[in-house]
Amino acid sequence: MSRVGSRHTFAELLVALDGSPGSRLALDAAAALAAAFRSRIHLVHVIPKLDEYARFANLFEPLVRELSQAGGRIAEEASLVAEGAGIAHATAVREGVPAVEITEYASEKGIDLIVMGSRGLGGKPTYALGSVSYQVAMRAPMSVLVVRGNRPFERILLAHDGSEDARLAADDVIALAPKFGSRVTVSFIVPARPGSAFTLAGSPMEPFLLETEDRLRKAGIPVVRDLRYGHPAEELVKAAKGYSLVAVGARGRSDLALDYVGGVADKILRNSPASTLLVR
Repeated sequence: MSRVGSRHTFAELLVALDGSPGSRLALDAAAALAAAFRSRIHLVHVIPKLDEYARFANLFEPLVRELSQAGGRIAEEASLVAEGAGIAHATAVREGVPAVEITEYASEKGIDLIVMGSRGLGGKPTYALGSVSYQVAMRAPMSVLVVRGNRPFERILLAHDGSEDARLAADDVIALAPKFGSRVTVSFIVPARPGSAFTLAGSPMEPFLLETEDRLRKAGIPVVRDLRYGHPAEELVKAAKGYSLVAVGARGRSDLALDYVGGVADKILRNSPASTLLVR
């Protein structure tokens, strides 16, 4: 993601579109970001591969035409939304495996942030994480925002463990909160291992916590600390119920992690009722 000094900017955004209510929530969130940061939005729809139908020409060709037309309409409708809001944008309709195509497009175009709905066209609850959203969040080299509701930037829970990615998440929150008048809580979990024995983690008043809170206050952002004891992912999922967005680093501190690389972020992505900003 681009930076100005120690702060991120959201210059190039990608919205993954599939015509579902979840992707419309993602478009709305991206439009709000674009308006605040003067970003450009890339509106991307992927037509899934239909290899299993390729040997049946009478089925394959009409289906491809129909999906292509539907994809064009989805992209065009999103383009009209962006145009109506005065947001610079580009549209693309690609064919292939959706998670792969979205990630490759993002890498090709230097995207700073991928914005997605939590589910696609499945009719399941919006808090459940769809496979495409999950795959993109896990494989993309840039940050990913999974949107689960309206106004995701209203109340932000910043999960901080002192890791480099958590520091980048703090940079994002410091950039976002003044634009949206967000209320911010900094959460630190003192992890417990099986048997209820707590790790030999540093003090909850570690310098990175005090430094982050000080940076937030200097930016004019009201901040509250939420100190908890237990399993980091479980406690953060519980805490997320009161927030519209959880901002978390993709990789945590190895000396605090109970489950290996990215395990906490993985569980938050899968189980959080709030939108999730996974920061790299």
